[in-house]
Amino acid sequence: MIRRRRDRSNVASVHRQRAIVGVLAAFVIVVIGLMSLIYTELGEPGSGIAFVVLVFAIAAASIRPICGLYAIVFFGLVGDGETSTWFPFVKNLSSRESLLFLSDKLPLSPLEILVAMTVMFWLIAHFNTPGHVMVRGPLFTAIAVFTGFVVFGFAVGIASGGDMRIALFEGRAMFIVLPVYTLIVNLCDRRSLRLLTWTAVAAIFINALLALHYLSTRSTVELETSQDLGEHSAATHWNVILLLTILLFLYNAGTRAGRFVLVAMCVPTVMVYLASQRRSAVAGLVVALGFVALSLWWRNRTRFLAFVPMIAVLLLGYTLAFWNSTSPAAFPAQAIKSIVANEQSSEADRSSDAYRAIENFDINFTIQQSPITGLGFGRQFYRPYPLPDISFFEFYEYIPHNSFMWIWIKTGFGGFLAMMTMLALAIRSGARSMVKSRDSTDVVLSILGISIVVMFIVFAFVDIAWTPQNMVLLALGFGLCSQAPRPEPESGAQAERSQLEPMHLRG
Repeated sequence: MIRRRRDRSNVASVHRQRAIVGVLAAFVIVVIGLMSLIYTELGEPGSGIAFVVLVFAIAAASIRPICGLYAIVFFGLVGDGETSTWFPFVKNLSSRESLLFLSDKLPLSPLEILVAMTVMFWLIAHFNTPGHVMVRGPLFTAIAVFTGFVVFGFAVGIASGGDMRIALFEGRAMFIVLPVYTLIVNLCDRRSLRLLTWTAVAAIFINALLALHYLSTRSTVELETSQDLGEHSAATHWNVILLLTILLFLYNAGTRAGRFVLVAMCVPTVMVYLASQRRSAVAGLVVALGFVALSLWWRNRTRFLAFVPMIAVLLLGYTLAFWNSTSPAAFPAQAIKSIVANEQSSEADRSSDAYRAIENFDINFTIQQSPITGLGFGRQFYRPYPLPDISFFEFYEYIPHNSFMWIWIKTGFGGFLAMMTMLALAIRSGARSMVKSRDSTDVVLSILGISIVVMFIVFAFVDIAWTPQNMVLLALGFGLCSQAPRPEPESGAQAERSQLEPMHLRG
């Protein structure tokens, strides 16, 4: 009798869920029709295709929310403000260079739309599935607290006369981390978490190919003077491909085919990596490799002794050999040189460092004026020490290069402390997952998650870091650090026994 009632309840729940999804699907179809007409009349060539892709992503999310998560990670990491300005996914519908430009008064991006729709479809399925328990993940509370301080920063800034348009540009990307992380820990089992990682790698590799194409269209003079191949964070993303390749070979993880596919990906990636000349990416890679060495010491000291000293000697020899070289192949060595011997670095590097030094004085002065609440979003930081003119960047008076201390300016001391706690807990959680994992691929993904967080920290110290693409990658890094994927589907007595166990004992 009890089983029959339960079956009836489950059937009713399924019918209710289908009805809700059906209504939403009808609404989406109507919106699709209206938007298609608009883009047919007003859109740029190719805008119709871009819109159809967005619609298919939303439709897939309505059927299976995890498909929406794959689309968020893939389309959120594809595209670059320098090499593919037309790619619309992280740009506002008010961005005129985007294929999906619609109106100057629509400060909303397709990425934000897809995240909101995917979360909505997941919540509908969640609340209509009897016995389904939401997984918080070890970082949920820390991310939620940080997000709360971001809201506080908006309130402080707007209440004190801040510009709403600029405030949205500055801070709204940070709202992406919590929903994407929540989707990852609730929707991903071990297999889908690995597939999600490969999805991110594919997107980052496509960016490398776009950058390579962009590079091939530039003249010799432009190549010689170029210091800006792609957005500043692009090279940090390319580090993910390089690190994953190294990790899979060091731990003999994954499949042989997968490892050699990554090796093939590394060829064009290294080409654009050297051409991009981003010192922050090299610094982040060096720090991440330090964590890889520590992990290998913990997991396999025999392999550590076999590989790490040899690699260290080779890197030292490379750095010394290219210490005074100006060729593209010497750039990593020059990046290290600018850090350990700044007085010997190039004039361009010293000029960049001098700008950041002045900027840091201004940041410290601004923090001292309002150390508790900060200034909030939408307000300029104080500049008692005048900065060189870089007005080609519209928001240079609002967003300094030091994105770490910028959080203190915008969200106050509480927000800064919440950010530090969130990042520290992510590294600790990743280290615990790495130590406890028995599967070599799980170990690799835990280390990759730590590396993503560490590289973000290094990048945030010297450049503008809180962007939508970085937030998607950071959320993935948090998910990999958590390594608390939804258990694999079970059957029979094992599934029945699993339902009786507490959540923290499952999987």
